Amino acid sequence: MAMYGELFADIPHRFVSTTGEDVAAALDLLAEKEQADMMAVMHRHVGFIDSLFHVSTAKKLALHGHMPLLVLQALEH
Repeated sequence: MAMYGELFADIPHRFVSTTGEDVAAALDLLAEKEQADMMAVMHRHVGFIDSLFHVSTAKKLALHGHMPLLVLQALEH
């Protein structure tokens, strides 16, 4: 995430996190509470088998969220 901090150095931003049973709903609620103008999330690539059981938080936010969403590709190390 440090790289994204450098890339967005000239853009007012902050990194926050939250927890909850439904991650997408928890993030949407946090963004509303914080009066955010936009939300950015990291998308991680999962393998085919994992994708059968994994629900993408970014996809849920894109389809059901209430604000502009920026999805950043997580870099693999």
